Amino acid sequence: MHVTSPNPVRNEELMAALRRVLHRPGAPPTPALLVRVGAALLRTDPALALTGRRCVPTRLQASGFEFRFPDLVPALEDLLATEPRAVGTSRFTTPFCRTPASKLVPKSGSRAGPGGSGEGRGQAGCHDGFVDDRGYRVDRLTQCWVRATGDRVRVSEHPWLAGPIGEPGQIGDGWVQREADRLGARVDEGGGLVTDFASLAGDGFDPGLLAPPVIDFYENTSRWRLEVWSQWSPMAWPFGWLLGAVFARRLRQLSLPLRPLDAARGMDSRVLRVTDRDGAHLGSAWLRTLRATGQTVYSGWYGTTLLPGAARRSIRVVFPLPRGSISVFLRPENAPGGGLRLSSPLGNFGDDGAYLLVGSSNGLKAWVRRAPIPETFDVYVDEDGVLRADHALHLWTLPVVRFHYRIEKRVG
Repeated sequence: MHVTSPNPVRNEELMAALRRVLHRPGAPPTPALLVRVGAALLRTDPALALTGRRCVPTRLQASGFEFRFPDLVPALEDLLATEPRAVGTSRFTTPFCRTPASKLVPKSGSRAGPGGSGEGRGQAGCHDGFVDDRGYRVDRLTQCWVRATGDRVRVSEHPWLAGPIGEPGQIGDGWVQREADRLGARVDEGGGLVTDFASLAGDGFDPGLLAPPVIDFYENTSRWRLEVWSQWSPMAWPFGWLLGAVFARRLRQLSLPLRPLDAARGMDSRVLRVTDRDGAHLGSAWLRTLRATGQTVYSGWYGTTLLPGAARRSIRVVFPLPRGSISVFLRPENAPGGGLRLSSPLGNFGDDGAYLLVGSSNGLKAWVRRAPIPETFDVYVDEDGVLRADHALHLWTLPVVRFHYRIEKRVG
């Protein structure tokens, strides 16, 4: 059965319709040679872009199924509407509100589980009756891409994917209290990212071999302060700038320092520990900002989880995004001299690595895809007894950015 529109169009018509709906100027077609080069870099089949198939949902039509949007342009206008509409007219439209932003408060029970939306969602970021429509459209396009290329899963069948997601608009730190409310938990200042390293023990990793400062940093993170230096690959720097310009600075999330001087004054961090009524640790939020600019570098949810088929637990970090998240699963390994290596490699679905997730409106399902962003963290004590960490991030096998951290105990 083909689950397609009854009126398929060629890519040329699709692009023309997109430009019309988004009010974009015309553009020449991409040469086939460039498509093949790009496909080679992305390790995909160029035929996906250069050829096509005309698929018609004959069985659906024969069964009497009625399409709400049988034609392309009305469907795109509903999905990517650029004109403000009344709240509640469609969950795909740009929100419009008549209430001042200071009076917009999400309704109780409006967020049901990972990816939940409910009433009150979509109003964050309203000002003077309107929202930043351009940023909203960018987020919607990104979410549509994840839906189109990812796997649809039931969150209850993949609990390792369950976690906090962000509201539309800025991420900041407001998601922490919302996640605690969803879990029926409390939030306390201070604590660590991992409550007990012994829970990560297993074949290939012995926490007993780690240097004491390494363990103390992860179990009592709020007692430590960080100094950071960054170095971007020249080829990747434009990608980092684009990420910051389009997403990071607007969302106050994943705003990586682009120049060494951006982080010259160091980084401030807060740890918020979330526990249930019995005191059991459910997760910790680690909020990091640059002292020089105050911009949020990372705003993540930390804990441990057991991946499907894994023999031992991994460290999980969830970075909330609008109506979704990026989840990174890190495999712990022993390194020489009592050091710790955390790796998030390329791999298959269910393995350690990075995942993009977009939640459904009811929170029961989600669209998930692997993200080709392998990372490594090496945490160690140097010859002078100073705790340090090296963080390397790649896009597939291409180096993107490296960070070096000097980590010291807070005084007082």
